[in-house]
Amino acid sequence: MASYQQLTLGDLETNCYLVWDEDSREAMVIDPADSAEIISEQLLTQNLKLKLICLTHGHFDHLMAAAELKLNFKTKIGLNSKDEFLWKRQTNSAKHFTGGNFLKLGEIIKINIDLGHSKSFTLGKESVEVIGCPGHTPGSVAFYLPAQKWLFSGDLIFFEGLGATNYSYGDAVALKKSVETIVKLPSKTLVLPGHGRSFYLDSLR
Repeated sequence: MASYQQLTLGDLETNCYLVWDEDSREAMVIDPADSAEIISEQLLTQNLKLKLICLTHGHFDHLMAAAELKLNFKTKIGLNSKDEFLWKRQTNSAKHFTGGNFLKLGEIIKINIDLGHSKSFTLGKESVEVIGCPGHTPGSVAFYLPAQKWLFSGDLIFFEGLGATNYSYGDAVALKKSVETIVKLPSKTLVLPGHGRSFYLDSLR
């Protein structure tokens, strides 16, 4: 059996998710925003064993705590390599959008796992599928737990609408195809997006 916890963090109110297998306590963190202290406290308080930091895409508001968590817990970071250019410029992006000062860890810490070549992995007895969802960014992915019918969708889709594609690297056609792939998932799939409230996939049909 799996559990998850949602933490809404940062200036852009990004949803960070802790997901774990109840028996083994193996856990992953999806999209750690910009508060490694809060995330670390939750992991330690709940006696969770952080196996992997998973990034749905490379935008700074989804990953600013990733490097610090990697150092704190001696774990690995997974990101589709097509978004590595965004990872490398996370500090400048954060300064541009928030005006804050940040350590340039993104220029030092490397990505360990290319999620563009990963189809699935496990947390204890729980299977996690990696679904490519380009459009919002070239390397966007979603994470799906089939036993639970949970979809962690990043910025692909929200309760209010679709993810933005108004960047030089955005692709509205690819985004539409990604959504078409997602809506084929089973009935009663719970969508847990990168921002805003969760909703059931059935509401899109």
